[in-house]
Amino acid sequence: MADDLLQRKYTLRFHQLDASGDGVLSRADLAALAQRVIATAGEAPTSAKAEAVRRADDGYWQAVAALAGVGEDGRISLEQFVDALSAANDQHRLMDFAAPAITAHAALADRNGDGVVDLQEYRSVYTGLGADDATIEASFRQLDVNGDGVVTLDEWLASATDFYTSTDPHAPGNLILGQF
Repeated sequence: MADDLLQRKYTLRFHQLDASGDGVLSRADLAALAQRVIATAGEAPTSAKAEAVRRADDGYWQAVAALAGVGEDGRISLEQFVDALSAANDQHRLMDFAAPAITAHAALADRNGDGVVDLQEYRSVYTGLGADDATIEASFRQLDVNGDGVVTLDEWLASATDFYTSTDPHAPGNLILGQF
């Protein structure tokens, strides 16, 4: 079972991924969420960036489903999700499937292709996750470790790694997805 801090973070993530709001995760939830993020980012649904997000999010689903012991078309409860992420973290494999999704979302957010994401670009993706402006701005400040007003992929990945793996209550990435 996950440490209490990790359990709270994984619970937040579960509820963000539960696009249908029915209290269980399914492949359809992650697909719907990917489509919503792509749309709010203003990306063409047939673009390479949109396909990369769909593919990476599906890979995330497949990994979690396998860890939870359900088929790819199964349903995952909150407890199964927390246990699956905990097992992946204990095995030092969690970022193996989380990092590709994060990378795809960061590329989607980088609307002008300059290799960094500013607050407006970040907002375009996180609005699709259902985050409000205050959460988006606080999260962006957490990501922008050096305070230069933009987020690099390395900063995004480091913060996401904190979120998914750190048991330190003061880790900078803890609030990347909002308050838990």
